[in-house]
Amino acid sequence: MKFNSWLHILILVSWMAAKGQFTAGQWNYIGPKETTEQVKGFMKSIWADPLNANFILAGSSSGGLFKTENGMAEKPAWQNISDSYNGMCYGVSDIVVKPNTQNKTIFVASGHNSGLSIGYGSGILKTTNGGISWQEVGPKGKRKNLFMMEGLVFNKQSPGEMIAYTAKEIFITRDDWQTFEKIMLPVDTNNKNISFCDIDFAPFEPGKFYV
Repeated sequence: MKFNSWLHILILVSWMAAKGQFTAGQWNYIGPKETTEQVKGFMKSIWADPLNANFILAGSSSGGLFKTENGMAEKPAWQNISDSYNGMCYGVSDIVVKPNTQNKTIFVASGHNSGLSIGYGSGILKTTNGGISWQEVGPKGKRKNLFMMEGLVFNKQSPGEMIAYTAKEIFITRDDWQTFEKIMLPVDTNNKNISFCDIDFAPFEPGKFYV
């Protein structure tokens, strides 16, 4: 009986699809466009201003951070705002924009290594002028330009509090990375089959987050 019910549902879905009652959303390519000077790789992260739909940041796997200020246009204009730092093609795996800074104070988790592509990383990079200049903050890697930070998240209830993580390590700050500490978890991070892939703060529960 259960099989018949599923069969009826599948037939119904197929009939509705054939009658055009299900329509797929339209998707359009809006950039950033690759040029001979800038190889972006695939896009790894995105941040959109909740108060200004035209302002969007997009992080590339190996080409840095891109910005558009006319995101709602048919063909938005994109600008790379991270190539000014160290002349490197950094990967950008995550983006945090500090509230109430006119989108000028930006933190990015730099680095990318998926096996498909590698983007250089120097941990966490910060700008306070919208990408004109950058500096390294927070934990440092043992090998320069090869410190891959997998993700970065901030606590919306306490914006000075952020968590950054690599595949094997987790770091937390409560003062925008002026100071930080490493978090120890009850898992064997030496096990090659264990790695961290996502973290988020628990809303309205201070001190709690999920890994």
